[in-house]
Amino acid sequence: MNKKLILFYVLFALVLIFNACSNDNDRKDPEGTVTLNIMNEENGKTNLANSDVYISKSNNFKAQSWYMIDAGIAFLNTDYQPGLQNITHESAVQSGHIYYLYNPEGIVEFPSGTRAAYEGTSYYKIVVVSPILENGVNKGAIVKYVNCYPSSNNLPAVGTTIGSMTSSGDQLKYSVPKDAEYAAGTYLQSEIKYFDIHLDNGTLTIKLNKYVDKVEGPYGDYTVYIRSGNVCTSLVFHVITP
Repeated sequence: MNKKLILFYVLFALVLIFNACSNDNDRKDPEGTVTLNIMNEENGKTNLANSDVYISKSNNFKAQSWYMIDAGIAFLNTDYQPGLQNITHESAVQSGHIYYLYNPEGIVEFPSGTRAAYEGTSYYKIVVVSPILENGVNKGAIVKYVNCYPSSNNLPAVGTTIGSMTSSGDQLKYSVPKDAEYAAGTYLQSEIKYFDIHLDNGTLTIKLNKYVDKVEGPYGDYTVYIRSGNVCTSLVFHVITP
């Protein structure tokens, strides 16, 4: 056997070893993974962790308040934050599929209609390993799940304070990602008439249009949600007496 042929076989073997190692890494479960037998509602009705998600007698994941997304076949360590436009309260249980489960309190809807996962709250990723069969009867599913937190490298930390205003005409400016969108928090929505808020080309501008009044408002701490892609964070500004 000539040297070129020997070298070819050596390189081919190394490629096979590398691919095998890569596949093992792809399939490795993330730290904190839990394996759970979820029995359906006719056989004990197991809820997944702290959610209200269970398996119905129709072999569907089902929830009263939590939302879910079936993201197709994938491993549990898949680094992916899905869009939240097609969230649902029910989805078929399918082996090998990965599901994302969200508490409604962890989802913020923006004026454009786009939803985003809030960085300050967790969600679950689960993969269905196999059905639980007994005498041919489907009684639930074996799943693996992990508790996760949405994250974005280009957004400020949750609850970042951007400044204070004390008088009519005061103005705050803060830099955010250029693709960002904003939404007013509940308290800010109730007093939005006292402010001018604009987000242009990555600059958030907030202007106070009324004198400060502890009784009639505006006064206190206000929240603005900032979305970039499928993840959002919160900014806080204060209106205080001079």
